[in-house]
Amino acid sequence: LAGEIVTGSEKKVDVRCKWFGLKAFAFDQVSVLEFMPGEPQADTAKAKTLYRKTAQAIPGTLVWIDKDTVGIDSPLGTAKIPRLGLGRYVIDDKSPASAAEIDEVGLVDGNLFRGKLKVEEGKVNLEHPVVGAMSFPAVAVRSIVRHATTMIELSALPHEIVEKGAAGLAAGEM
Repeated sequence: LAGEIVTGSEKKVDVRCKWFGLKAFAFDQVSVLEFMPGEPQADTAKAKTLYRKTAQAIPGTLVWIDKDTVGIDSPLGTAKIPRLGLGRYVIDDKSPASAAEIDEVGLVDGNLFRGKLKVEEGKVNLEHPVVGAMSFPAVAVRSIVRHATTMIELSALPHEIVEKGAAGLAAGEM
């Protein structure tokens, strides 16, 4: 979710978002803190690492986040890093487990929320597992991905290659 990181410590982060106001999140509920949302990031991210836009990444445990700085307990001691120029801090590098019955709502402002979806006249309601009940006006919604128990992921199907040869292609077989 996109929002302003207000403050943080080793255990939690306070985020302000126009969709739910100011809310504290425990680190076990968050995988990555993006300081520059929308900026392209490398896919090779390690847990407990602070990535900067133009400097080397700093491994370590997040100690604090305030308005201007981030504190990292690194192998060289506690470092006070200016927030300006930070890319992201990776809390957990494991991919989230995909649940077959979780719907997804993408908003025009870039936010992406997952939960149990209910569409009503002029609005979309979502029960988010961490934030709770949320409601979005229809004009704020960019995309909706619905998941049903009757759907199967194509990537979960066994792969099979069958060669038909030129005669099969000429006959229209695929």
